Amino acid sequence: FVSERPLIVPQVRAASLTNYAGVARFVGLDSLRMLRRAGIDPALLADPDRMISRRAAAGLLEDSARESGCESFGLLMAECRTLPDFGALSLLLIHEETARGVVEALVDYQGLLSGAHAVGLEERDGTAIICTEFAGRISSPQAIDLLMGTICRTISEVVGGRWHPESAHFVRSPPPDLTIHHRIFQCA
Repeated sequence: FVSERPLIVPQVRAASLTNYAGVARFVGLDSLRMLRRAGIDPALLADPDRMISRRAAAGLLEDSARESGCESFGLLMAECRTLPDFGALSLLLIHEETARGVVEALVDYQGLLSGAHAVGLEERDGTAIICTEFAGRISSPQAIDLLMGTICRTISEVVGGRWHPESAHFVRSPPPDLTIHHRIFQCA
């Protein structure tokens, strides 16, 4: 089978690895060695809007968690995020007055951040449910943690800390230590 269409490689903004070096150093890793091993040129991270391979970024997060023994590596990265890490979208988000408004803006404009993930908002029995997932076949618990933690922290930051989820659910077994999960999501 021959196709004239180029293969589309899912990409994410380099901003998705904001603070990677600091978190890697915190857990005892050599960030430059890890980036190179993942096939990511460290110089690319200087431009947050530069697109990098989603597969390489997800692999970097998984390898970093495994090599450091820190099962909450993605959440540590999320904890370092601030609103400006969303680039131009942050200018819209700061004008939202409610948590729902922030989530709706993230859903409506998620294409500005990445073509690799999906954020959705569902209503069930009067409860708003924020769903996150990655498109394609790349399964990365650390990337999901990073995405969920970043969304949670962003909503809370925009509304002045007045919002935290009632619960956070993952599709894998919990790590032995949930300290960082509790700190990020602030729920049981």
